[in-house]
Amino acid sequence: MKAGTVFSLVRSAFPEGTPFEEMFAFAREAGFDGVELQHGEPPRDFTEDTPDDVLLEIRAAAEVAELEIPSIMPVAQDIASPDRDKQARAVKVLKRVSEQAALLGAGTVLIVPGRVKEDAPYDEVFSCAQEGMKRLADACAAVPVVLSVENIWNKFMYSPLEFAQFVDDVGAPNVKAYFDVGNIMLFGFPEQWIRILGPRIDKVHVKDYRRDAPGAFGFCNLLEGDVPWPQVVKALEDVGYNGYLTAEVSGYRTGKALGARAAAEALNAIISGV
Repeated sequence: MKAGTVFSLVRSAFPEGTPFEEMFAFAREAGFDGVELQHGEPPRDFTEDTPDDVLLEIRAAAEVAELEIPSIMPVAQDIASPDRDKQARAVKVLKRVSEQAALLGAGTVLIVPGRVKEDAPYDEVFSCAQEGMKRLADACAAVPVVLSVENIWNKFMYSPLEFAQFVDDVGAPNVKAYFDVGNIMLFGFPEQWIRILGPRIDKVHVKDYRRDAPGAFGFCNLLEGDVPWPQVVKALEDVGYNGYLTAEVSGYRTGKALGARAAAEALNAIISGV
């Protein structure tokens, strides 16, 4: 498996305007194999209006640093909207992001599938999210990326059986699962989810979680929480996963460069068998 990080962890260690070349070189030297870039307005890394030649320059800078860009995290789009016009706009943006991901050399675009709210019932979100994903999968059929649906704290898909069903029912070869280890620690056991999702898993986000802390205060840096890392790695190996574990952590409040290095060291220890 390979060690990745959300690029915001690296970017936070540098002044605004630092060239990608310098930040990529730091990420590689720290021990990361790849970075997940973020789509959206600054401080994120690019928008759907970013020229193609700029994206190719970013890719070239990563290649010089011997660093991969395996995945892209877009700003959440309303792919599960019951309003077909809003859903169509989300599909349009995400198709453009998928095309940009391909230019950057990324094979995955993370998709937030929807959010259950008081005025957005669970069953309606499930149905609309599947419809939106089918529309997006069709729109991106010729783009060489995987659209990976992530489990987040959105009051939605809190069961591995349901997550697997969602992916299967979309029924598109370019739609898989982006499994987040830390996000399900409050609700279940990551090694069980991994074995149930199996070959549906395209990418993996990792962060730690303390079960003795309330709610979102439980999220913490790698090796500071209760995630059973040996069991998680073993489950991933058993289902044949050999891709990226991408750290989605904030590092340290101060000493940002030190925090990024610590995250890389912890992640590589997890991969090696901590």
